[in-house]
Amino acid sequence: MTNQTAKEPAETGWQTQLRAGGTAAGTLLATLVVVPNLLAQLGMPFTGAYTACVVTMLLGMLALAWLRIPLLAAPDMALAGWLVYLVGISQGLSWQQLLGIGALVSVAGAVLFQTAFGRCIPQSLPRIIWQALPVGIGGMLVLMGLTQGHLILPSAYGLAMLGNFQDPLAYFGLVGILITLALLGLQVSGALFYGLLITAVLAFAEGFWVLPAAPFFQPEGLDCTVLQLNLVAVSAPEAVRMLGTGLTLLLTLSVLHWGTLQALCPGVSERKTQAVSVLFGINLLGSLLGTLPVTIAPASAGGILSGGQGRKFFLTAGLLLLLALFSEPVVAGLADFPVMTIPVLTVSGFLLIRRGIASWGAAAGHIELPEMAAAVSLIVVMPVSGNVTAGLGSALICWCLLTVCSGRWRCIPWGTWLLSLLFLLYFLYGTI
Repeated sequence: MTNQTAKEPAETGWQTQLRAGGTAAGTLLATLVVVPNLLAQLGMPFTGAYTACVVTMLLGMLALAWLRIPLLAAPDMALAGWLVYLVGISQGLSWQQLLGIGALVSVAGAVLFQTAFGRCIPQSLPRIIWQALPVGIGGMLVLMGLTQGHLILPSAYGLAMLGNFQDPLAYFGLVGILITLALLGLQVSGALFYGLLITAVLAFAEGFWVLPAAPFFQPEGLDCTVLQLNLVAVSAPEAVRMLGTGLTLLLTLSVLHWGTLQALCPGVSERKTQAVSVLFGINLLGSLLGTLPVTIAPASAGGILSGGQGRKFFLTAGLLLLLALFSEPVVAGLADFPVMTIPVLTVSGFLLIRRGIASWGAAAGHIELPEMAAAVSLIVVMPVSGNVTAGLGSALICWCLLTVCSGRWRCIPWGTWLLSLLFLLYFLYGTI
């Protein structure tokens, strides 16, 4: 065997996987700080919440590595915001009760996706919705990057307005996006990682990041959060609120797990059901440790788009997450000026949109009204709301309504009717 034959293919080499792992892990810095801070607002000790969050993310990464799915798991910030602000603070549930609801939902979800009923739920969504899903998630990532970088701001006269480029975050974010797109146009391998790295170096050189005097953090606080979950309701109205939260959370996590897998890894269909059940199992462990449920992180798409695969990818990402476990002050400083993630989120979204549109091919010109309306609904609602579940729910309800109006109601499977009803109840109870 010649040396050339014995060499590892470039796309699976260490250099590529180091870049992909660094890209994927780097996009989750904000999550590591935001979610523990949210739980701290409900009275949970921050140190325990941070440690439990990172440990659960590491467990989720190991589970996905076992299934050979090159993505990372993390708490969804929109979901965490809903649980803390609308369920916890507004409805008066404690963080212990949220952990209890998360544990019960995790057991129910793991069991559900081991049954024939659970496995048929994803098949109840029309094909056009799955085809539009990468475009919707791509648009969500683009808007997430632009909003996080202050390149677009809320406006009193419309949905958004252009940001102020005298804002250092907006200026360096735009520079990072342009550099990453230029590297992509030059077909540089690892363009996303190099865009992230160059943007980070520029921000550090200009003094927007300063290493704290005490950069390391001793993981502690789990003694205050482990096994603190509680499912006891003090009144009948509180029991109803907990039940409604549990049902909504079960639907939301099921859609987030399956939908994100379908959008980012369309080629691993035989492992998707197993992955969903495993993620529910990880969420049970997370609830026992003291954190909110994790799901597939759409932001980690930067890793798979950079060629991430195999043990080397997960080893790199895992080491970075392990380092974050001991470096909370540094992570907090990076999250305060999150310029390095802006080009990764924005350009990853652009690549997903391009991939999703390319998959439609010539069939895009022959889509009927119900299918087109469902696709447009998903592509618009998902980025604007930043919510995968809301996008899928609005698309499915729209598809069912127009299919009935076209006289083809007999073609709608019973599973689709059931899923539409569940989404309708989700919207009535309160979207995230």
